[in-house]
Amino acid sequence: MPPNVIPYHQHITTRRNRVLANPQTTAAERQAIARYTARWDRSARPQNPTGIEEIRARLWRQINGVPKCYKCFRGREAMPGMPRGPGTVLDLTMLPIGLDPIDLVPCSCAWEEAIVKEYLVAKDIWPADPLPGPSNYMLLDGLIGISRAPNALIDRNVRITEVQRDIQAHGPDAGIETDEI
Repeated sequence: MPPNVIPYHQHITTRRNRVLANPQTTAAERQAIARYTARWDRSARPQNPTGIEEIRARLWRQINGVPKCYKCFRGREAMPGMPRGPGTVLDLTMLPIGLDPIDLVPCSCAWEEAIVKEYLVAKDIWPADPLPGPSNYMLLDGLIGISRAPNALIDRNVRITEVQRDIQAHGPDAGIETDEI
């Protein structure tokens, strides 16, 4: 790495420290940042993982690297907020630090999407090295039926939360319509 290039994880640390130093940051936001850091920091890679943590551990593509989902790693996508060409500048507000309405991997892809794609690759359902090009990723998005629009994920999560509240209030058969008489 050239000496004048600052590693991505240092940009994340800078943004996190600026938000935490702001006196207007609430206690809930501070807790969210701490949880996100504990889960996605460079040193947070699970040791001897099992189950879903085994798939999460695969997101650390390099030793002491920042976790990236399969699509961003294979597509060699620039991390969020990074300058994307001549004349562009770093935008620290784009870096995920745990304050987003959905759970994001540090590459800014939705966690739910990343884990499904990683599972498909781990089980050899999706080739580990597909042909380059956006059509393969659109096919993969269509295959798993996850919309890339954050609002779609937020709406789905709200619906899931409403169903969970219904079940707590009215029992496991809440909202289930049957043909039984």
